[in-house]
Amino acid sequence: MLATGLAAALEYMHLSLEDAVGIGDAENNHDFVSICGYSVTVANALPILKERVDFVTNGSRGDGVIELIEKLISSD
Repeated sequence: MLATGLAAALEYMHLSLEDAVGIGDAENNHDFVSICGYSVTVANALPILKERVDFVTNGSRGDGVIELIEKLISSD
């Protein structure tokens, strides 16, 4: 199974993969973000990954992660 650590953590917290937000920037993150309920990539991510996610940040790297966190907090 993909993301067994994530699955175990979510089970412990009584959450599902649909409750998870996955963020990545390269091909090795594709499977991970694809199983999460909300998939995100940062602005400097590979184009192929950007095409397959729910949201692409305007910021690159850590700035993109901060942008995502602020978006989630303000919309929650």
